[in-house]
Amino acid sequence: MVPMHLTEADNISVEGIGKIRVVRTYRGKYLRLQVDREAGVKMTVPVRVSMKEAEKWLERKKPWLRKKIGEIRRQQASQTVFLPGRRYFTRTHLLLLEPWAGKGMQLRIRGITATLNYPENADPAAEPVQQIARRALVQVLRREASVYLPERLDFLARRHGFSYRKVSIRENRSRWGSCSGKDHISLNLHLMRLPDHLIDYVLLHELLHTVHRNHGPLFWAELDRLTGGARKLDRELKKYPVRYF
Repeated sequence: MVPMHLTEADNISVEGIGKIRVVRTYRGKYLRLQVDREAGVKMTVPVRVSMKEAEKWLERKKPWLRKKIGEIRRQQASQTVFLPGRRYFTRTHLLLLEPWAGKGMQLRIRGITATLNYPENADPAAEPVQQIARRALVQVLRREASVYLPERLDFLARRHGFSYRKVSIRENRSRWGSCSGKDHISLNLHLMRLPDHLIDYVLLHELLHTVHRNHGPLFWAELDRLTGGARKLDRELKKYPVRYF
């Protein structure tokens, strides 16, 4: 069992998992576990659920929790480390990390070059600098996505006879894109990390949802016709993590 009894507003330590923050809530009916690479693990316990029940539930969830944490750790180990002297290319920008004599950190974008300056007395490999470097990359990707994705979506819609009401660009941790029942298409800015043919695949996927709302046989048959191999492209897309860092 969990090596510590749960109490309200606890921060507990579970062997093989680490610290878990326990939060009581009046909202919701179900126990929830959230795993975030920065905030850690949080378990939300509705007031209608006893802490003893929560403890038993957490015990059953430990295998899933270990798997999820392992995935995050592997992702962290393989993620890009931004260092001075190296060049990092996005679709249309060159990202550089350079020390400067000023205070704090700043991102300057001039033409195709995005330069992130950090204090010269700081360790560039340390997490505070790396965290801001990742945010800078997101800012650059957002800038690129806000131009390229709406234009490409409009082109594909016109080419294949689709219509939609609006498009929005967001950072999403779990989906490349989505289409609402009102034909509002949301696209993940991290699409800019994908090869062109996979970007088109995702855009066509969402455009097709303006006609077919589910992933039934008709949806896949039409997507296969549009892309020349939907299942193959879908398998290829799964090789790219939605959440880059």
